[in-house]
Amino acid sequence: MQHADRMLQDIVDSLAARLERSVAIDDPQIKLLAASRHFGDEDRARIESVLHREVGPENVRYVMSHGISGWHEPGWMPPDDALGVHGRICAPVRCHGLLLGYLWLIDPDGSAFEGDLAPVTRAAEAAGVVLYRSLMLHEQQQRRAADLLLDLLSADGERRAHAAVVARDERLLTEPGPVVVLAAALEGDSPELEVLLSAAAEYAVRPLPAGAALVRVAGAGLTLLLSAAALDAEVSAVEVAERLVARVGELAGEDVGCAVGVGSAGPDLAHALASYRHATSAQRVARAVAGAGPVAVWDRLGAYSLLARLGPEDLTPQSCPAPVARLLADGRSAHLLETLETYLDHAGDAARTAAALRIHRTTLYYRLGRAEQVAGIDLRDGADRLTVHLGVKLARLAGWIDDAGAFRQM
Repeated sequence: MQHADRMLQDIVDSLAARLERSVAIDDPQIKLLAASRHFGDEDRARIESVLHREVGPENVRYVMSHGISGWHEPGWMPPDDALGVHGRICAPVRCHGLLLGYLWLIDPDGSAFEGDLAPVTRAAEAAGVVLYRSLMLHEQQQRRAADLLLDLLSADGERRAHAAVVARDERLLTEPGPVVVLAAALEGDSPELEVLLSAAAEYAVRPLPAGAALVRVAGAGLTLLLSAAALDAEVSAVEVAERLVARVGELAGEDVGCAVGVGSAGPDLAHALASYRHATSAQRVARAVAGAGPVAVWDRLGAYSLLARLGPEDLTPQSCPAPVARLLADGRSAHLLETLETYLDHAGDAARTAAALRIHRTTLYYRLGRAEQVAGIDLRDGADRLTVHLGVKLARLAGWIDDAGAFRQM
């Protein structure tokens, strides 16, 4: 148990023993931080909280419906028999104006609330000091980790080598072992994308052991380095990425989109820069290519692993291969483009292509013939096939194809 955890436990135990009532402290998201022993007054919500370190969403909605996030002094919350919630005192845990959590005291009939609340207030204030110091230390460690990650991904080899030594000496990252880097970006209307991404990142890495991750959030972008000494690098990296996307969805709904790229796994920290470059390429594909995201893994990108290395200055409409440009310019050829891409994705297997498109094979051959005419190609020519296949993938990556499958005006 860490020092702050022990101090919180001492606070709840002392208050509970003095008042002979069950006491608990939650964080602002109603996740349990510390709980005293029971005094025969426990309810279903408290038991669930102690067992699972949190309560169900209906209980969270109930307590939040009383406006407790705006409280600055203890208040009494009435019972709810349907939820199995007894009446209880809620004392906001604050320090320097920051809401850091809630102190709960089981009080079924409100008698404790009608008595002397000074011990409750003092306990909440003491908890506020503990949590504030813990928050400051946590933020300091986060800044240190973010700076270290920036150095580990530097283009300067000496800077990277020094950062690797610091990571080992200060035990900021578990080693030795493989590493993998994730890159994520948010898109949306929320004015607090950095705050949102920071919260989602903290949730995503919560199940990982200490020293397994370095996180850096800058604006709407995230870089996350995972040390795989105690876990399977790629699988765990994908799971972390999926947790990140899911948490962004929970916090922001459909207002914010999240695209994540998972880089390649390498044997040690010397591979971090390469993995980061792979991750940013994968993230770009996840964001731009329909069906590739929201999580794209570098090792599974196929042709996109090459195309994504092209810079923005290379992706102009003028660089679109002529056969693909002709298909895109023909407003009636959206279905031809889809048919041609699917046919090439299936290595020219007509049966599999027809099944994927859910069309008759006769219709498939007609569309392919029309595509050859419009694009000016011969699908029996391997060079033409390669040009068109890569050209369509390039067009999707560059965003030249609109929702209707036509050339997007640039």
